[in-house]
Amino acid sequence: YLYEQYDQQVGANTIVKPGLQASVVRVEGTDKAIASTIDGEARYVFNNPYEGGKIVVAEAYRNLLSVGATPLAMTDCLNYGSPEKKEIYQQLADSTKGMAEACEVLSTPVVSGNVSLYNETRETSIFPTPVVGMVGLIDDISYLNHFNPSVGDTLYVVGDTNDDFGGSQIEKLLYGQVNHEFESIDLSQEVRKGESIKQAIREGVASHVQTVGKGGLLLTLARISAHYQLGLRAKLSVTNAQLFSETQGRYIVIVKNGQSLNCDYAVEIGKVTND
Repeated sequence: YLYEQYDQQVGANTIVKPGLQASVVRVEGTDKAIASTIDGEARYVFNNPYEGGKIVVAEAYRNLLSVGATPLAMTDCLNYGSPEKKEIYQQLADSTKGMAEACEVLSTPVVSGNVSLYNETRETSIFPTPVVGMVGLIDDISYLNHFNPSVGDTLYVVGDTNDDFGGSQIEKLLYGQVNHEFESIDLSQEVRKGESIKQAIREGVASHVQTVGKGGLLLTLARISAHYQLGLRAKLSVTNAQLFSETQGRYIVIVKNGQSLNCDYAVEIGKVTND
């Protein structure tokens, strides 16, 4: 609802609208474009502040790569309860340490930001909520002319799926709370996979890329299907529970008919249909 209230076509330079992936705006008079995204993962950070801090930066990073952009820099807004409480101060210290580590590995320096503290009532504090805004550069927008999936295209999942439910949506639905299960992220793999994904997009191999985020594989596939009004016929080698797992570092890549995806960790899972 919120982003739909704003004129998304200001100056008629918008190439990719918000709603499904990062937005892309052309730099007028050039073949370049700027991609932008915002991400915040309060439940992950509350689940494990250090790993959650890394995750929120990496998710924004993946969103930009999913439209073929090279991530450049980020800003943040750090929203927490009272740092005078030991547990809140620890959340702030650990999560920003994780964010800093991710920024260094992913080469996304923080160029600005702000802090909002003491967000609480007499009874409780908000979840620790660092929000990240990140921008990336596209040098040549020509590949975006054909960056839409079609019937007959092939579905791939990139990245392994494990039993990762800490801070997940299925955990929230079933238990209504964060159970503090262990959740981690491999930042070095983020870079390797991300570069392969970006190359496939820029070379015209991929017709759509979607990060696997909230709700896991099942909801990610459903969002793609609903957005493009296309059917997806997929067979996944995971358990029923893992359909909702939120293992980090995964992508759904749709590859154009007649092409193949040359990427480590990629497994073909199905086709785009008109059903």
